[in-house]
Amino acid sequence: MYYFEVKDNQVIKYSLTLDEAKLKELRQEIIKRCSRITHHCHYANKDFPVTEQMKNISWITSGVREFDDTSLEEHYSIEYDFYHYPLLVSLIDKVLTYDIKAVEQIKQLKDAPTQEEELLKEQKLLLLSLSGNQEEDNLAFKKLQDKINAYYEAKELNRNQVSDISYQEQVLSCIHVKKVKVLPLDMVLEVQDFLSEQTLSKEEKIKQLIKK
Repeated sequence: MYYFEVKDNQVIKYSLTLDEAKLKELRQEIIKRCSRITHHCHYANKDFPVTEQMKNISWITSGVREFDDTSLEEHYSIEYDFYHYPLLVSLIDKVLTYDIKAVEQIKQLKDAPTQEEELLKEQKLLLLSLSGNQEEDNLAFKKLQDKINAYYEAKELNRNQVSDISYQEQVLSCIHVKKVKVLPLDMVLEVQDFLSEQTLSKEEKIKQLIKK
């Protein structure tokens, strides 16, 4: 696939080729090793939607409830681990559709804030927001305590997970961008003018060119 960049009054033409098989393989590995895992357990019926992000699913019949006057509906307790995919997975999906902007985003990928950092931030915000009302402040502290408990549960679940940054170079090695040709912008716009049946502004012509 070819794409164009306008820079310093020049039009640069690039070719983009992908090792699609390797990218798909890396995508699955990144999901397994870099996703943030949370554990869930709740009631559900047989129509509860199951997605690919739900792993280690366990269904237990919890009883039968009356659905209406003529039928009964079986209910279950469902337990599973939910995999929150890292940003790199969605960027790989975009790259596989030859979205060139996603390539640049992968190059600029940075570590997301850790759960420890997010928890510390919430603790600081809580201390700054205390109202002096005992009931309200106790409720705020309880919510924070619930989050701390959830954090330690998640820490155990995610003890073997790694950052998606560790896969950045491997993913980029599957993406091959090559400069093909460079032409003056004015020359390219003149050719566009000659071939076009519409009268477009310079900005519209450049926008149209970059979309190709």
